[in-house]
Amino acid sequence: MIRQSLLGASLAVTLSANDGAALFDAQCNACHVKYVPVNELMENFMKGKNEKLKLLAPTLNQLNFRIKQMVGDPKGDAEMHRIEVVEFIKDYVIHPDKAKSVCLAEVIDNFETMPSMKGQISESELEAVAEFIYDYTQPEERK
Repeated sequence: MIRQSLLGASLAVTLSANDGAALFDAQCNACHVKYVPVNELMENFMKGKNEKLKLLAPTLNQLNFRIKQMVGDPKGDAEMHRIEVVEFIKDYVIHPDKAKSVCLAEVIDNFETMPSMKGQISESELEAVAEFIYDYTQPEERK
């Protein structure tokens, strides 16, 4: 059993170190909602200063899209890009800094810098979460 901390409360969770989705749900989802349609995000941040959705942090679909665009060479070698993005995520989770953020200013200005997860997530768990973030496929948006 691995001790996990969520919003300051300790909670015992039995997880496979390779289960990035479950780890994301246990460690990240309290602040990082997985998915909000792009049109709602645009309205929330570009017009409303996060007053509509009142998000605590960028959504997973925002992170997935922006990190893949802004880290490494997305048009270069796919495996190298994956490695660069995963390493960026792992570094950011342990050493968060708004200066390293890849989110649009209109988005990131609505949030405080996330707390470091140092000591709250193992290296193998961090790897699994980072790979899940990279591989995340958002639900098809309804038109």
